[in-house]
Amino acid sequence: MAIGMGYHYRAKYEFILFFEKGKRKLNNLGVPDILESKRITKGYPTEKPVDLIKVLIGQSTQPNEIVCDPFFGSGSALIAASELGRGFKGTDISPLAHEYFRQRLDKI
Repeated sequence: MAIGMGYHYRAKYEFILFFEKGKRKLNNLGVPDILESKRITKGYPTEKPVDLIKVLIGQSTQPNEIVCDPFFGSGSALIAASELGRGFKGTDISPLAHEYFRQRLDKI
């Protein structure tokens, strides 16, 4: 059993905030509003699975568009964007995040 974040009841979910400029249609209306994925336990502290992020990017962008992640952490969104044929730009205040992301890029 995979437990969630928190101290008391330990919720097994996290919210995703989706912002858009203007009205933009999602690419596939068949994707459910609850996405399930196993938590990454041995990695960057807030690391999310690339496959999960690929669903979100695939839903909301077209090939050759640019995905921006201003707090990239482990870089999962940037890797997912690249794998889907999107450009990416990202930044993070943490030197640890930059080093972790470089190591992930070296493995690809």
